[in-house]
Amino acid sequence: MGEKVYGLLGRKLGHSWSAPIHAALGCADYRLIELEPEELGAFLAREDIGGLNVTIPYKELVIPLLDEISDRARKIGAVNTIVNRNG
Repeated sequence: MGEKVYGLLGRKLGHSWSAPIHAALGCADYRLIELEPEELGAFLAREDIGGLNVTIPYKELVIPLLDEISDRARKIGAVNTIVNRNG
C-alpha cells in the first residue's frame, strides 16, 4: 500500500499556514490541496487519502460525497475533517 495523502482541502490556499505548522509538528507530508469544485468527487474517491482538513468553500460541498458524517457535522451542515477508514 502506498503512502497516504494528508492535507488541507480548499480552492485557494496561498494564504494558509497549515503546511508549515504541520511540518513544525512533525508531519512533513501534510500538503495544501487546491481543487476546483468539479474535481472534488474524483479526488475524494481516491483510495490513498488518509485524512483531510476542509476549508471554505468545500465544508458543505463535500457532505454528499462522503460515506458517513457525524451527527454534529450533520446538524451544523459543515465538515471540518475527513478521515478515510478502510476506503
